[in-house]
Amino acid sequence: MRKLLILGVLAFAGFALADMDDKVFPVATTVAASATTNTINMRGELFGIYVDVGTATTRTQTVVVATAQQTLLNKAVVADTWFPLEYPLYGSTGSALTFVGGTNDTANPWYGKAPLAGPVTCTVTGGNGAGVTNTTTVTVIYDRK
Repeated sequence: MRKLLILGVLAFAGFALADMDDKVFPVATTVAASATTNTINMRGELFGIYVDVGTATTRTQTVVVATAQQTLLNKAVVADTWFPLEYPLYGSTGSALTFVGGTNDTANPWYGKAPLAGPVTCTVTGGNGAGVTNTTTVTVIYDRK
């Protein structure tokens, strides 16, 4: 019984160390096709990205969020959108990790969370007409390590 209690306390402590967080990139105001870039340091696992494209009548924005290793999101966004994100996993040889099964008998890729370990850069480019100003907010939700 004592061992079970100790294991329970250790398991709870392990869950307590996981700490969800979000980072809001400084607000990007774009006029016509201008671009704004911001960088924030993050460490953890990415869960998703929320983009709030503001209130202008024409609200097309291209949002690119990337690390030095990979592009996490590259989308033209016209409305406030939540992007839950997972990425294909690769083995030590550089080949995709797959499994056979599910609803077919072909190789299916394994997916997982993207690691964040340093600078994450967000670039917002306006796709609006001349003279249209728009404010875009990009929020990265991740499990902080």
